[in-house]
Amino acid sequence: MGSSVTGIKKCKEDEDTMTLESGHMFYHQEGDQLSQGGVGFLVNKTLVNNVVEISSVSNRVLAYLVLKLTERYSLKVVQLYAPTSAHSDTEVEAVYEDISRASRVLLGPNTPL
Repeated sequence: MGSSVTGIKKCKEDEDTMTLESGHMFYHQEGDQLSQGGVGFLVNKTLVNNVVEISSVSNRVLAYLVLKLTERYSLKVVQLYAPTSAHSDTEVEAVYEDISRASRVLLGPNTPL
């Protein structure tokens, strides 16, 4: 595995976190429909013990991962599978609301967006 954290889109399974035989961690959250959405992460086995939190804000498009880098610093990664321009404005607005909700979770409720 060449990267430390890989974002994945179009996951078709239910939400799950598993350790693969290789030692890498795989987290995924399925989308609302079979043809759209679904996100996840593949975390290199060298960082698995540094994962502080891994979760999703919605089953539509958004997952987030928090890795502890040092005692003082952590890395927050967001994976997004956004709708294309073929989708309705309502669906796009729902994605923006999910992004806002994820920002409040990861950055705190008083952080201006």
